[in-house]
Amino acid sequence: MGIALSPSEIYRVLVKARFFRNTARRDFIDEVIRFSERVIAEGKGLIVDAPPGIGKTAIPVTYAVAKAMGYTEILGINHVLPLRTLVYDTKKRFREGMEAIGLKHTEPMAAIQYGLYHESPYFSACYVISTVDTFMLNLLKVPTAAYGKIVFTEFYGHYEIPRASILTSLNVFDEFHLMLESERGMKTLITTLKCLSEVKTPFITMTSTLPRIYINQITKLVRNVEVKTYNPRPGDGFYDVEGFKKFIAGDGGLVKVKDITDIIELLERQEGSGGRSCLIVNTVRRAIDVYEELGSKALLLHSRYTVRDRKMKIESLELKDRVVSTQVIEAGVDTSFDVMVTELAPISSVIQRLGRLARRPSDKEGVWCVFFDKESLKGNGIYDEVMVKETLEVLNEVADKRINWHLPTIIGGKYLGYKDILEYVWSRYVEKVSKDKVTLTIDPSIKEILMNPLVDPKQVLKYLIDIRSFVREDVMGPIYVDEPPNDYVSYINTIQDHLIPTNLDYAFRYVCKALERGYDVAKIVRSGRDGVGTDSFRCDEKIDDLLKDIITGRLLAFLIPKELYDGGEGGVGLKPIRR
Repeated sequence: MGIALSPSEIYRVLVKARFFRNTARRDFIDEVIRFSERVIAEGKGLIVDAPPGIGKTAIPVTYAVAKAMGYTEILGINHVLPLRTLVYDTKKRFREGMEAIGLKHTEPMAAIQYGLYHESPYFSACYVISTVDTFMLNLLKVPTAAYGKIVFTEFYGHYEIPRASILTSLNVFDEFHLMLESERGMKTLITTLKCLSEVKTPFITMTSTLPRIYINQITKLVRNVEVKTYNPRPGDGFYDVEGFKKFIAGDGGLVKVKDITDIIELLERQEGSGGRSCLIVNTVRRAIDVYEELGSKALLLHSRYTVRDRKMKIESLELKDRVVSTQVIEAGVDTSFDVMVTELAPISSVIQRLGRLARRPSDKEGVWCVFFDKESLKGNGIYDEVMVKETLEVLNEVADKRINWHLPTIIGGKYLGYKDILEYVWSRYVEKVSKDKVTLTIDPSIKEILMNPLVDPKQVLKYLIDIRSFVREDVMGPIYVDEPPNDYVSYINTIQDHLIPTNLDYAFRYVCKALERGYDVAKIVRSGRDGVGTDSFRCDEKIDDLLKDIITGRLLAFLIPKELYDGGEGGVGLKPIRR
């Protein structure tokens, strides 16, 4: 027996019922959902290339509701996101949408799955919202819910159960461009798409700023994939709204600064017109410095908070008129500002950040400005220096022109869209770097893990020790605040309030500084299968040894005293240790 409504029909019903808050029906999203119904039925992949703010998240959400109402082409939906912040925000918006249509009990339907937080341990819920790291571990035969058992016993973790769930589901990779920022992430994700395509598992990748050079390469490597690109046309609702918005370049659009005082003065000049403002910087240290100079007259948002505190900040974001943030806000967070001042970054990041400017349909204009200093031009130790410099050169050429930061191109070419600028920067970048740097390749080892049924989780862990991470350049090395409980189950129950997700290299440097300044620090280690204890920390320990202990589950986190953490809505999070 067939279902009463198709996914595309359900999308229209959800819009009418205000599931997506006050977002109107988008012609392009409606078109993509109808198009994807055929793609899914044929077991193909789909690349959706569309602007920030157009409502791409409605695609996996619509399929989740459709599945709950009897849609039979897939057994579930996995919504894969690049950042933990987005996982909570997506679940919150889904819950609000369900409540808007009169359904309040959504927990069994929508589940968060990441790291040590398991609402659907084997990806069996109808709608699973996961980080890309956790998704890849489960797909690559290391289910995170059984990680300890795999390491400490002869148990193999029922690893084919989450794989079966994933391979019979629709897998949606949201903000896909952010997953490709590292060479490791590129190889793993492209290999994954190719393997999903070969076994006819449908997938959708959604992106706003993936350059054409990568889209073309993906279609050639993966093959069984189609592309749906947003093309503005008269009468299109999104274009009609966004095309009339005015984006004003404050202080000429590009400003060189010397210090924190310059940055704050620049922000305050742009705020003269009133409304909500956001300052985005590239490092946590700079965000904290600005925040402290402002005298806490803002909401501070970055990655070095406990899970609970960061969730609280995201939930209170809409209530704040001034926000100081790192790049954690640049993707997926559905909020709007009247003023956006951002530090220089690669063009894709600049576009994503400005996607939060004048985002509401009722907004008529927004003020933007990009600032830079010596550290910015070097990429702040985060970004590709060549890409940052090419971004600066192009912005310098176009800052005095009329730019629409929400539309990829403008009908008639009267002024510039963001995709015009993106592709221009990338064309210059390609000329400056070696061909290998912009060529996507398949990872044979990842393909072997995915396709060979004889590869088991213990073999995968050995490979993971060699490469550090499937997706990122560095493995996670979390920091735990205050004394942990001495059994593993209790420890897991405390991580939301005490655990700060950081990478290993940063965590090691931070804890070493703390030790040198006289703070009591330690390593939290697993004692057998069920126990938790502490061990001494030394600054002369080898990173490779710590890496091995983290991947094999023996090292759980680095322990710091509670005086090094400033929590709550007004807190700065993990405190910088000044030299």
